Formats: sequence, structure tokens, C-alpha cells
Amino acid sequence: MRIEQPAPVRKPLPLTPLVDVVFLLLMYFMLSSTFTRFGDLDMLKSSATQKQQSTTEDKAAKPGVILVVAAGKSYRINGVETATADIATALDRFHDLGVRSGVVVLSPTAEVQDLVSALEQARRSKLSALTVMQ
Repeated sequence: MRIEQPAPVRKPLPLTPLVDVVFLLLMYFMLSSTFTRFGDLDMLKSSATQKQQSTTEDKAAKPGVILVVAAGKSYRINGVETATADIATALDRFHDLGVRSGVVVLSPTAEVQDLVSALEQARRSKLSALTVMQ
């Protein structure tokens, strides 16, 4: 005689605890994030500026500016300690001497905001190209 076993009854997966966990994770990430907005940079230049740069790059432009960015808003241009507000004027002095490009070197202790502050000031200068190195 053959006896058949009843089919196992599957209970549906309860989603209420899952919704609670997702809500708690959402609250945690919202409360732990910062909403401070630092300065942003516009990296695109106009076509007129690009044409002017291409004509100046065709001339013999000598590189020669090294901007070192360290933690705590510490900047050095070719070994000379420079304040944040004086970066553009110092780079303009090098431009007047014939320098057209430079290098930004990051120290391991530099923060992103230090780099952004340096690049904002360097963008106001007359230099046509800056390369960021780490």
C-alpha cells in the first residue's frame, strides 16, 4: 500500500523586518554624512582661451613652476612658502619670466580641500597648463 506525504506548506517571507532594516540603514547614512559644500572648479575653458593657449604653446614655453601642496594649507612654490591668497600673484610672476606651465605635487598628508584651494588660485593666474601629480 502506498501512502503519499502531504506537500510541504511554504510560508511567505515576511518583508516587514526587511523594511525596518532598510529604513534604519537609510537614517544612519543620512545622519552620518556631511552636507558641507566645498568650492568647486570649472575645468572647462572657453574656445577662445584654448586657441590662445595653443598659440602660446607653439612658442618655446619653458616649464619651471613646482607647486607643492601639503596639509594645513601649506603651499610651496619652487621651494618658497606661499600663502593661499598669494598663489595667483606668485604664479603670475613666473609667467612674466616666460614660464607657461607647471606641476602641482601633492604630499601624502594633503587633503582634497587643500588641493582645491590651490587649484582655484592657480586658475586665476596666467599659466596655461598645470599638471597634478601625487
